[in-house]
Amino acid sequence: MQSTMTSIASMTYSGQASAFNKGRTATMELAFFLLFPGFFFYQTLLGLGIMRAFLGGYFSIVSLVLLFPLLFYFLADIKRGKGNFTRIDFYFFTLLIYCTLIIFVNFIAGANFDIIRSQFLSIIYLANIFIMFRMTDFNGNKFKTIAIASLLLMSGIIFYFSIDGSFYLAELGASLNPESLSTYQGFARSYLLTFIIVISLVNTAKVRILLYLIAVPALFINMARTEFIALIFLIPIIETYYSRHKLKILAAILMACIFVGANYQYFAEHFPDNRVLELADLSQANSVNLRHHLTDQALRTIQDHPILGDYASYASGEYAHNILSAWVDFGALGFIYAIALLMYPLLRLYVDGFFLKSKSRDFLLACILMSVTVLWMLTSKTFLDMSIAAGLGAYANYKYRKKNVENCPPYLSAPEA
Repeated sequence: MQSTMTSIASMTYSGQASAFNKGRTATMELAFFLLFPGFFFYQTLLGLGIMRAFLGGYFSIVSLVLLFPLLFYFLADIKRGKGNFTRIDFYFFTLLIYCTLIIFVNFIAGANFDIIRSQFLSIIYLANIFIMFRMTDFNGNKFKTIAIASLLLMSGIIFYFSIDGSFYLAELGASLNPESLSTYQGFARSYLLTFIIVISLVNTAKVRILLYLIAVPALFINMARTEFIALIFLIPIIETYYSRHKLKILAAILMACIFVGANYQYFAEHFPDNRVLELADLSQANSVNLRHHLTDQALRTIQDHPILGDYASYASGEYAHNILSAWVDFGALGFIYAIALLMYPLLRLYVDGFFLKSKSRDFLLACILMSVTVLWMLTSKTFLDMSIAAGLGAYANYKYRKKNVENCPPYLSAPEA
């Protein structure tokens, strides 16, 4: 009798665990598709005038809706097992709590409300995206199929609706709510993050090359220079990781760069209004000059307030587009903590795993996301950019799955190429 009761209890627990895991998986995957491909498709419909902005700009509202189910599964997962809460989880949420306290104190003190609101929403975005990348198994066949289909559909939209080699739906003038229409950077963010996940799942060189041949021109036409540079930056990382003949890969990439440089005039003639071409002469790029000015402004603020910084001491939107924004708003402690939180995982990834013969998709996703995040923190993004959450979430996911989940992540045999 006791044995029967034990068996029934075991089956009940197993059924509950299975239902929990299915719900968690479905929620995490849905969150990704809603926040990234979903944002792209919603904004496309707005730009074409097919529908009104019934969800405003979309991202904020959807993030608020997703916050509670994502937190529920994250906290429930922690409750189910001690080892489910990793050190990276602790360090990341400690940072978010610290930043939230700083924001709240300055709200009470009467700081610029637009900056307060923007940064509070950024905290929500970071929490959502960290949990999503931390808990999603991107290796599922269903997820992979939908992600590839989303990437190809986004690529098709960019190519089909481009005008004179540029994709910017605002220029069509068809939107019924132009104030809610995203800039090219919003489209590029959704595209690049979807591409990074898809490319990390592909261990066949020919398929990766095909994806590069689609993604590079798509982001070029999109005109978001930051995301375009990130794509060009991550290609040699991916191919060097997979290849046994790393010098040959680097030589091939160098030759491709030389070819593009030699044919710059051709691109300038055929895409005269494309902002990406300004990279050839950054002195002519207005946004680059503005960012240099904002960096100088941040350095002056840090010089005058080296310990605590000077929260919201700039006009709304005129923050430093690099990691110095952490020092300005969150003081020397926030800056040092952020540097440590970014650099430690990045160095561990390259030192401990990059040159191993066995290849891991989860490792590669974490590696390229952390690499792109650090690149952006040095050159173009504010400290509260969502790439930080994606990179650290992917790193925590890789470390957790490597340690705790049997046969996961799926290790791949070393490629032939």
